[in-house]
Parts: sequence; structure tokens; C-alpha cells
Amino acid sequence: MMSRFGEAGYPANSFQYGDHANAFAVILPWLEAVIGVLLVTGLWRREAAALSAGLLVMFLVAVGYVMVQGIDVEHCGCFTVGGEGRSAGWTLIASDLGLLAASLYVLLVRLREVESVATPQTIAAG
Repeated sequence: MMSRFGEAGYPANSFQYGDHANAFAVILPWLEAVIGVLLVTGLWRREAAALSAGLLVMFLVAVGYVMVQGIDVEHCGCFTVGGEGRSAGWTLIASDLGLLAASLYVLLVRLREVESVATPQTIAAG
């Protein structure tokens, strides 16, 4: 998700999708950055994982659509400000599927409470 962090604030430049796409292009990198910080720090962990999973599903649908339509997005500025990038292909789908699996794991698996080695019960018993 952090691949888009460098382009925050830059509108979509190669395609003419209208004002909504430009607003989305400005907001999305910051949303990804906030989600990433929440996942790394563990704050609102499950909520951030749910947002991450939702974004990844959206990305998978978009990449699938681009592949089916044969649209060249390699130079759209999706991954860098300069315009060079990578094409939408099976490698990108595999990467997004791996990240989706990780997001779903964080969302669905509860953390076990780790008991401290020196709890009052173990000190009294020992």
C-alpha cells in the first residue's frame, strides 16, 4: 500500500476520468498511509485490517478489469509520480491476493493474551 505514498497530492495525470478521479487520487495515498500506520502500531487493528481488505478487493477488481479490457496502465503514474510504472498483470494480482490474505488474517484471528512470566499468582505459588 505504501507504493502510492510518494504521489500523495498529485492528481491522476494520464487518464481523463473527471474531478472524482482526481479527488480519489489525492485522498487514496493518505488513506493507505493512515491504514498502514494503524496496522503497524496495532491501534484499531481489526478496523484497519477491514479497510485494508476492502481496498485490496477494490484493487483486485480494478486490475482484473484492466487486464480483461487490455488497457495499458504501465505509464499511468499509479506507482510513481514520474509516470513510469509496472503493468497490471498476474504478478500484481498475486501480490494483492497475498496482502488480502494477510489483512483477512489480522481481521479474523484474535490475538491471544500473553500472560506475563512474573504474575502475582506465579509469585505466590512459587
